[in-house]
Formats: sequence, structure tokens, C-alpha cells
Amino acid sequence: MTKIIFKSLDKKTLVIYLFFIKYLLKKFNITPISTVHLPTAKRRITLLKSPHVNKKAQEQFEIKVFSKAIIIKNCFKKNIIKYILINKPKNLKLKFFFSSFKKHFS
Repeated sequence: MTKIIFKSLDKKTLVIYLFFIKYLLKKFNITPISTVHLPTAKRRITLLKSPHVNKKAQEQFEIKVFSKAIIIKNCFKKNIIKYILINKPKNLKLKFFFSSFKKHFS
């Protein structure tokens, strides 16, 4: 079982690349089990406008990180991972998790 997690600051890039990954998996006859929408991580930063006394003059900034995951039952081949990494946008982060479930029969 393989799990790929996608993270990006831009939601449009994430959605477009997810469609590309689904197309690529369909091309190699791999069917994903599911697509999981992970929660959006929000980080707020507060800065003082004035360096001295005025505490009420503050600015707030927020950074949102959008993330999604694809779970695949089949194991990956090296050439599929190569295609995924070559066409990856610069503002997108990927994480691969590989796990094998072997049943032992006695």
C-alpha cells in the first residue's frame, strides 16, 4: 500500500497536479483506492507596526497550507515515481509512504 501526501500554499496548483497524478496512474493501469482531503493548516503571525510603545498598532498575516493525499493499493514502480517527480511544480511538496502487508500462513 502506498500513500502520497501533497502540500502546497496554492490551492489551484494542488488541484491541477492532483488531476495530473490521477491521469498518470490511469495511464499505468493503477487505480487509487481513495483521495483524502487533509485539513488546512493555518499559521498566523502578528507584528507590531511601531517599534516602541504603541501596542495597539499591530498587523496580522496568515499562511495557509493546503494538503491532500492519495492512497494506492498497488506498489509503485520506479518509472512512475520518476514521472511524478519530474513534472512536479516548485511550490508543491510530496511525501511518499510505502508499507507492505505480508500475510504469514502456517
